[in-house]
Amino acid sequence: MIGNGALEFSARFGGVPMQVFIPLQAVMAVYAKENGEGMVFGSEPGSPDPEGPGGKDSEHGSGDNGQGGDRPSGRPTLKVVK
Repeated sequence: MIGNGALEFSARFGGVPMQVFIPLQAVMAVYAKENGEGMVFGSEPGSPDPEGPGGKDSEHGSGDNGQGGDRPSGRPTLKVVK
């Protein structure tokens, strides 16, 4: 189900059925598995910046070299499990 604020669907992860709820602001792109074609969404006026208030450069001015607290390193990834 796709609404004005979220994408919702049922899926199985490791054989366990789950209900998945994704706010539309979190969706950056959609690609087809069959041919790799897709669409990348730009930012809408008034929507929050996914990089934070200062963008990518804001982490360099903080003095901690971008390594704060319990934040994991690297980018999140998804993989296809067959």
